[in-house]
Amino acid sequence: MEQTMEQTLEQTKEYENGDKYFGQLKDGLRHGMGKLIYNDDITRDGIRDYYIGQWSNDMRHGLGEQYFKNSIEKYAGDWIDDQSTGLGIYEWDDGDVYSGEHVEGTEHGYGEMKYNSGNVYLGFWTNGNHNGKGKMNFANGDVYDGDWVDGLRHGNGTYIIKHSNVHDASIYVGEWFRGKKNGYGRLTFLEGDNEYYEGEWTNNNQSGMGTYQYRNGDLYYGNFIRGHENGLGEMTYANGDYYYGHWKSEHKHGNGRMEYKNGEIYEGTFNYDKVHGWGKKIYKNTDKYIGNWNMGMRHGYGKLKKYSTWTHGRRPRIQEGDWIEDVFIEVERIIQRYNTSMPIVGSSTSTARHRRHRHRPYRQPNPSYRYIP
Repeated sequence: MEQTMEQTLEQTKEYENGDKYFGQLKDGLRHGMGKLIYNDDITRDGIRDYYIGQWSNDMRHGLGEQYFKNSIEKYAGDWIDDQSTGLGIYEWDDGDVYSGEHVEGTEHGYGEMKYNSGNVYLGFWTNGNHNGKGKMNFANGDVYDGDWVDGLRHGNGTYIIKHSNVHDASIYVGEWFRGKKNGYGRLTFLEGDNEYYEGEWTNNNQSGMGTYQYRNGDLYYGNFIRGHENGLGEMTYANGDYYYGHWKSEHKHGNGRMEYKNGEIYEGTFNYDKVHGWGKKIYKNTDKYIGNWNMGMRHGYGKLKKYSTWTHGRRPRIQEGDWIEDVFIEVERIIQRYNTSMPIVGSSTSTARHRRHRHRPYRQPNPSYRYIP
């Protein structure tokens, strides 16, 4: 049998293009075992590309190995009708190695690719790209397991990020679109105290409605734009405070309502976390101020009712007028329930005029102190 094979392999056929064949022939066609050396692909070292393996009717068919580029790049596996189809291993000259199913010369079906970068993909392929379910183990320790379309994360999947100098360890479970987080998903930080974001995403950023549980215990629910609280939302603080209103780049900004743990309530406008503009505040001692504010202080026109000074038979003490940095600067008006004939302190106006002023409709704030955002 060995002698028959040797005699068979001794058959040689040269082609007009310079290719040479050594192996079995049938009716002048390559058929059986044989080796074909190509003439048109000569490397700088003078080594030609070649195929060795099974043939059928002049075509590579069965098991065989194809060598390219100085024998550094090769395919070893199944062939059908001159195409690498079936199970096989392809080794590229750059170090990438694919083991799995092929169809007509491309990775197609189920297989594993070991990249020279250290990344390893195991899953389904279509026309040479990751398509369908698959898992990528990255060289840096990150892992993605989920859906792929044309080599990109697309559909539903889980991405685990390993701790590094750049990122804390985290896990994302949710939707993807063309390689980026898009749609609905949850990102959980594995090193924090239950820190997570769950909600809508756009191009890897929290965008839309979502919930963010911060490491310090604060809980935000509302709108996000490009990863920051923007628009309408509510924050429940770990210290017991509560805010509902507008946000800008993670700051309370615009109209809102702040309820403090100590019982105080402010409702009005904010400017980058500061009470600023027009608003009203109820203090824990029940005093109530309504008017202009500047960076957290009463400033401009305003009216303060001191309910904390109220006693039976007397009206609350009122300070109404202009304020500068929390200090009232106009003449104080004192209104008493029964002693209505008492003039305004520091004024020579009559009792009748005093009564007339007391019942005058509430005046609008001084425009010079009105905050314009």
